[in-house]
Amino acid sequence: MPIGSILLGLALVVVVVPFVAGPLLKNGQRPKKPLESRQDDSPGLAKQSALAALRDLDFDFRTGKVAEEDYLPLRQRLIAEAAQALQVTEATASSSSDWDAEIEAAVRAVRASSQAARRSACPQCHAPVGDDDRFCPKCGTALGVTCPQCRSAVQVTDMFCARCGATLKSEVVSIS
Repeated sequence: MPIGSILLGLALVVVVVPFVAGPLLKNGQRPKKPLESRQDDSPGLAKQSALAALRDLDFDFRTGKVAEEDYLPLRQRLIAEAAQALQVTEATASSSSDWDAEIEAAVRAVRASSQAARRSACPQCHAPVGDDDRFCPKCGTALGVTCPQCRSAVQVTDMFCARCGATLKSEVVSIS
């Protein structure tokens, strides 16, 4: 038998044996994540996983897979984890109502700004106009004519205010 085939066989054994023996040496145990690292997960997921682990432990105890001396401390630890996850879930739920209030305030602000933007348009051609403009830059219509009673915008040619019905006379109509 040539020396090359013996060396090739040994190299193959050196590569294959750790690959095959790795799972056998770990005894099927997975590394458990500590509770501190589980807090990064979503609160609802942490609560569900703690309750599932508690349910599995109870089932294993009833079927005789877990001894009573192991069962009691494990159960206490899992109950503490589930309680902590429940507190985190409740705290997150109360802070979400704060988020809802902030979102509603932002929506109101956007709606108010869009209404103000709609008000700053030419009544004739609906072109955007500035707050300081007295005439439309597109069509030349006079802007800023208001009703003396309700201060709503009116057309120069209007005889009555469309909002309050006040009579508009040339001497009472103000151009601001």
